[in-house]
Amino acid sequence: MYLIVWVTVNRQPSTVNRQPSTVNRQPST
Repeated sequence: MYLIVWVTVNRQPSTVNRQPSTVNRQPST
């Protein structure tokens, strides 16, 4: 069960790296 989620996240990590500006946009938090 955990492997499926891990593989799915690792299969397309571009989605997280595609817009990292959202996290860096407000680092004041």
